[in-house]
Amino acid sequence: MDSRRWVMSQQLRDVLFLHWPVPEAWLCGHLPPALELDLYKGQAWLSVVLFKARNTHLRGIPALPGMREFLQLNVRTYVRYGMRRGVYFFSMDANSRAAIEAASLGGFLPYRYSRVNMEKQGNQIQFKSSHGKGVQDAEGIELFYRPQEELAELASVERWLLERYCLWTQPKGRLYRLEIGHPPWRIQYVKGEILRNTLAGFLPEQLHRLRPIAHYSTGTDVFFYPPVVEKSVKKH
Repeated sequence: MDSRRWVMSQQLRDVLFLHWPVPEAWLCGHLPPALELDLYKGQAWLSVVLFKARNTHLRGIPALPGMREFLQLNVRTYVRYGMRRGVYFFSMDANSRAAIEAASLGGFLPYRYSRVNMEKQGNQIQFKSSHGKGVQDAEGIELFYRPQEELAELASVERWLLERYCLWTQPKGRLYRLEIGHPPWRIQYVKGEILRNTLAGFLPEQLHRLRPIAHYSTGTDVFFYPPVVEKSVKKH
């Protein structure tokens, strides 16, 4: 974990990870030039992360109205910068305009407002999101799932997908790195069905045609550290 003092914290609850192996060529043109795709044994991956965010606040300041609880959906891939490995977010959807305005840090992160809903019925969770005005053109996902009771014994590729502790963003042409601190994920497998998936609309083929690896966590507390401006490095 970063030794500096964190600047923002957030509680993540009912976290669902969906991971798809995708061709490298689908993603390369959508990254900042300084970043390289991080591959696992030559394979590129794209992930969607769905969760409930609670008590999002700056250090020393209580959570403000609109930041106390909201739903979020992130679309990301795996990247590297020099010797560091982390993630790059294509989009970060949330259903709180106040949270978007505060958490995006003035356009620093790719937040956007979406209609997002999560319902729990017993041990089943339903999640639905939609971004855009037209029903036909809306980008989103609709699914239901049930976490399995036992903790999963994860394969190496699953740990590689889950344990990421920094992200990059490039607002106004300048590349920044944000370090993230939290304990290792405690993961359960899930059973469920994706009813609709039009996320990552820039891909040449919709993700609903592909079967993901799915993971669930009851949640964890996450700490964000001050952003760092990246200096240029030579690509490998």
